[in-house]
Amino acid sequence: MKKLLFALCLLITAGVTAQDKTNPVIKKGTKFSYTLYTGGNSIPFAAVVDSLGSEYVKIAWNIEGMGTGDGS
Repeated sequence: MKKLLFALCLLITAGVTAQDKTNPVIKKGTKFSYTLYTGGNSIPFAAVVDSLGSEYVKIAWNIEGMGTGDGS
């Protein structure tokens, strides 16, 4: 019975910890990195949150070998 109770507590703790990791906070300076796959090629894509407001999000982006932008 003690093993079952311990396993249940461990499972609940793992569930709570996993929920914290799936809800990240996005703020100024948050970086996103992705790999785009197009026509058999892989292209690195990076984005950084420049600023946040109640009605907007300004993002700077860079696609390696293609171009950049600042979201304005």
